[in-house]
Amino acid sequence: MTVSEALQGSRVRRVASLGSRAVLLELAAPKGTLVLSVERGAQGIAFVDQAASQIALEPAPWVTTLRSMLDGAQLGGFERIGTRASRLAFTRGAEQLWLVLEWSSGGAWALLRASAGAEPQLLLRVGRVHGDVAETPEPYEPAASLGELQADGARLVPLLAALELEAHKRALGKRLRTELERRKRRLIAIEQDAARLADAGALRAQASLVLTNLHGLRGASGEIELEDFSSDPPARRKLIIDPKLGARGQCEAWFQRARKLERGAVLAKERAATTQTELSELAALVERVSAATALAELAPLQDQARRFGLAPQAPSERKNKKAERVPYREFRGAGERVILVGRGAADNDALTLRNAKPHDLWLHARDESGAHVVVPLARNESCPPELLCDAATLAAHFSSARGTERADVIYTPRRYVQKPRKSAVGAVLVLREKVFHLQLEPARLKRLLASEQAPDAR
Repeated sequence: MTVSEALQGSRVRRVASLGSRAVLLELAAPKGTLVLSVERGAQGIAFVDQAASQIALEPAPWVTTLRSMLDGAQLGGFERIGTRASRLAFTRGAEQLWLVLEWSSGGAWALLRASAGAEPQLLLRVGRVHGDVAETPEPYEPAASLGELQADGARLVPLLAALELEAHKRALGKRLRTELERRKRRLIAIEQDAARLADAGALRAQASLVLTNLHGLRGASGEIELEDFSSDPPARRKLIIDPKLGARGQCEAWFQRARKLERGAVLAKERAATTQTELSELAALVERVSAATALAELAPLQDQARRFGLAPQAPSERKNKKAERVPYREFRGAGERVILVGRGAADNDALTLRNAKPHDLWLHARDESGAHVVVPLARNESCPPELLCDAATLAAHFSSARGTERADVIYTPRRYVQKPRKSAVGAVLVLREKVFHLQLEPARLKRLLASEQAPDAR
């Protein structure tokens, strides 16, 4: 019995994929799976008794469309088009469908729908089909018998599975290594923050020196010079007193800054320990992915990758496929907490009115034009001081106050922010607010800008 005689009229029960260039059609009678591959190095048509579609780890993005068109269709026969393309004809009700396979070096396939008196309509394509699909086809047999087609399956399916395994290992391994490098950079930034604890001691020493000589510094401002008897030998120290603060106010500012640095150093130590653990786990995961010998071994590894924010992604997805646009940029503040920053005036409205929850914290540079900033919080949660400072820093940076050393940032729960009718795009009314008096810390801003990540739609 020829292949056409054995398979003609067989109904398609299920459509799946094995990689981006192999189509798997599970047939009703004879029961089995028809494998159609234009994958480079593994091209051909084969038949296997068991559903080979179970081998695929992640479905290619075109599978849903292909399934909707071919599920329930009946195989009409095999045809050859020219010298390098083959075509499978299907019928589904009154529709005529063609699946064209081009056996070029790159490999390509296309699904077309034929209607009476009209040119074939292209429904789906993988790769670039060069042949003229409307060229007069010639009947042919992909193998002399169904037995030979099954023998081809014993060769082709394991080869496709091996290629699919390597594709998934490369895709997952690359994303894990990218995340590993990103967290290494984060650790360096954290360690730099921790190293600033030495600045706290210097600030306290300056403040103590001024307090010791406070009686002689009444009205002093700008650059002053004092004898420091705490050093051995005593030395002259040059200090700068802010005219707006005065000597006593400057001391209080130095002490306050020192306390912030000391609190930050404690947080940095905790974050460094957490990041070190994550780096070890990621490195071990990269090794396990590299050592995987079967697709089944990758499934639990992909589950582990989710813990690091790496969602599964089929290797066949186009790299230039645009992600769904969201109206904000996403940064990581203290404790790896998310901070959202509006991209523009219209996006500010979308972030504040649609994305933010009533209990989230909302920030904006006071009396300045700029981005709306949102810190997602749990119900009844207060924003930690360091996270508040990080969010205020971003609010000031993404505003007309950018570049100034000091800025006032208002903050309030999102439920106290309203959009008046007929107000300008991005304009809102704040019913209740507090003010954060921000003094720019370049190192903090640098860390925050380096923490930007691709946002998830919320």
